[in-house]
Amino acid sequence: MCKTPDPHPSAPSAGTIYLKSACPCNSLDDGRSEIPRSVVIVNNTWGIAGMLHDFDDEMHPRAPHHPMKGGEILSARGVPPAVIYAVLAHADYSGMPRVSVLDRALYACDELSGFIHACALVRPGRVISGLEPSSVKKKLKDKAFARTVNRDNVYRGAAELGVELDEHIAFVVRALTGVAPDIGLAVG
Repeated sequence: MCKTPDPHPSAPSAGTIYLKSACPCNSLDDGRSEIPRSVVIVNNTWGIAGMLHDFDDEMHPRAPHHPMKGGEILSARGVPPAVIYAVLAHADYSGMPRVSVLDRALYACDELSGFIHACALVRPGRVISGLEPSSVKKKLKDKAFARTVNRDNVYRGAAELGVELDEHIAFVVRALTGVAPDIGLAVG
């Protein structure tokens, strides 16, 4: 019998999703040599998806061109089909249901990681460590704060992963804490 994959495979994966989209020049965690080869493949796939999911946003800033035109470019460049599918599925209007853990995790981490980054930026010293889910949820209720973040996507993302919002927020905070200096945040 197959075991359902953990929706949060490892903190470096989610951190890589955000880090790669925010700063593609950074690499994965230096400890990866101790990770089994199969996990490295998953991390690379997740990192690639995170790095590429919004690459066409400036070229095609409006729906439905983003990410559909980007998907065409990725396909022409030989990007793995699973990554292209996840990129397409991260847009609700694409008509691509999120079926894999990668699809759901990319969607769930996309809006939330940006929102958590914004929350940390307004904290004293831009410190992300210690950022509590309750504080993030309070900011989610403030429609004026980070107003371009789609709150429905944040809630839907956690639900599609099958995790409680507090758990997902805590997970993303931990993941981003691991890459904080690379994304302009302090650890504390």
